[in-house]
Amino acid sequence: MAQPLPIGDMGPAQVTWDPDGTPVNFGPFKGPIELTASDEVNKIFEEGYGAAPVDAVFAGTVMELSMPMTRSTLTQLLTALPGSSLNGGGDVLTISNKCGGNMYPDAKPVVIKPMVDNVATAVKTKWTRVFKCYPFKAYSITFSNSDQRVLQVKFMVFPSQESGEVGKYHSLGSI
Repeated sequence: MAQPLPIGDMGPAQVTWDPDGTPVNFGPFKGPIELTASDEVNKIFEEGYGAAPVDAVFAGTVMELSMPMTRSTLTQLLTALPGSSLNGGGDVLTISNKCGGNMYPDAKPVVIKPMVDNVATAVKTKWTRVFKCYPFKAYSITFSNSDQRVLQVKFMVFPSQESGEVGKYHSLGSI
């Protein structure tokens, strides 16, 4: 029998940003937490072959982490929405334009822990550890009689430049 993925086949998860520093647990979620990766490929063409490429070159991988947050606390949103601030005695979240500044120096790890019976697993080999990521705003808030308000929070995932992880994005299973 083939060995299954250490993270399991399906189910909800807990997401923690900066687990090694000042951890912030995100959630609750409505919908899937998605860690997406897409290889960028540059096609190589020659005359006589028309629109068909004769070769291609890998140009890198683009990766993002996306979380559909519902019923989030203001503290969670303050962390997840760069350029935001708490006003009005701490009960009003104000969103501002964030322009300039590099993301990588402030990027931190994220740990995704599968949950069983509403409890995150303590078994580290079942965790997904994303080495370096930073949140950015990419949401649309819906006001209607039939849809729940969900703030889609996204993280840009960077290839790590840290010793022992250079060029790596994440691990399926953690130690």
